[in-house]
Amino acid sequence: MEVDGQSYKSWAWWLHALQAMRCTYSVPMDVKEARIRADVAEARRKEMAAAAALRLKVLREGKLMKWIFQTQDPEALRAAAEEARRMDWPDEERVAVDRWAKTKDPEAAYQKQLREEREEMHERMMKVEIYVDTHDWSEPCNYRKKWYSDHAGHGKYEDTSNAAGIQAMRFTDIERNNRDRIVYPTGTLQIFSFKVTRIGEELRWPLDVYGLIAIRDHLDRKRNIMFARSRDNCQTITFEEPYLTLEGPTRAVFSDDSDSVRFEVVLKVKSATNASEDKDLSFLTTRHRTIGMNRPCVINLAATSKLSKLEWTVGYLAKSVEATINIQVIYGKWPDGCRGIFSASNIGLDDMKVLLLSLEDDKLPVNNDGIINLSRNVACAEIDGELKISVATEYADGEQVSTAKHETTFTPREDGRSCDILKIRTCKMKVVVAWSLVCSY
Repeated sequence: MEVDGQSYKSWAWWLHALQAMRCTYSVPMDVKEARIRADVAEARRKEMAAAAALRLKVLREGKLMKWIFQTQDPEALRAAAEEARRMDWPDEERVAVDRWAKTKDPEAAYQKQLREEREEMHERMMKVEIYVDTHDWSEPCNYRKKWYSDHAGHGKYEDTSNAAGIQAMRFTDIERNNRDRIVYPTGTLQIFSFKVTRIGEELRWPLDVYGLIAIRDHLDRKRNIMFARSRDNCQTITFEEPYLTLEGPTRAVFSDDSDSVRFEVVLKVKSATNASEDKDLSFLTTRHRTIGMNRPCVINLAATSKLSKLEWTVGYLAKSVEATINIQVIYGKWPDGCRGIFSASNIGLDDMKVLLLSLEDDKLPVNNDGIINLSRNVACAEIDGELKISVATEYADGEQVSTAKHETTFTPREDGRSCDILKIRTCKMKVVVAWSLVCSY
């Protein structure tokens, strides 16, 4: 009796019943049953191979979503949901599970519940609050001792990544075949902003702030500087404008489940008299670990210490690369009376912007070669996403004020460079993005 691909499942059920009967009555297997068993096994193997080939074809052609809508087979929808989850395609997974649940498969209902719980947990993780004991003034000192105990071989505690550690553009000029190690797009943190949201009763706005904000990851355990100002170069912040002007990071910040990143904050308020009258605004170290995240998200963090509450916003990118941005004026000059804001953004992070440069007047800071001195020039981008470089301008012509937005979009790469042109009236600027992977060890 032949067993074809359409009927082998019914034969498999019959063989299972026969096996139970033989065990009960000690009936030996005959030649015919052995042949049928072999045919059933071969039919099952062919079907699994065909399904695997179909999934591979669908994935290569980018038609997984179309395939999901064309089938009502519970097994096919289950395979599609599992494949979408493995490929980290949340939209395809959601549709496949929903259609699978409509087939009344009990397991599908359970998988749908699990998916909804994962999405709910993801939404909760979009906003994370970290509170540090306001009286724990010695905690940074304790961390310093622990750092020397655990990472003495990494140099001095005050060393920075830019000067003594891993720098940006590590793999920009190294093609895949020439790398000395296997490196893939990995998790990174994009730092958007730091602001002072609450101050002690003994302080009054505005504040002249100086000090240090740095972040450490496990790539080199060194300070990756975000904010650094001396007492003679403090920043004045107000209740209406409490944001600190960031200048880093100097390279991408690595972040994954295996280790945490640590934020280090030492901020002071300059007094009107002398340094001995300066007050500690914030003095803390706190860590953050991206556990269970497999897609981009925006995270809000907060810490209370000394005489202030500090809040900062970061973005997590699951499979990302580093982008070092340089902008050069190649023709004309910056328009008179024009203020501008240069920024970078990722679609996956709700177009949250990394502020590269903010012009309070019409004086564009350039060197002799026309290179613009950006406040920040390192960002991160999802390897399957887009990096957008934007310039928002505002022109004052007498009593009339006009605004405009100019932008260019880049497709991220693992190495090499991409370039494009931005034009602001008669000023033509070349934007160059140097791509690099972020090595995790």
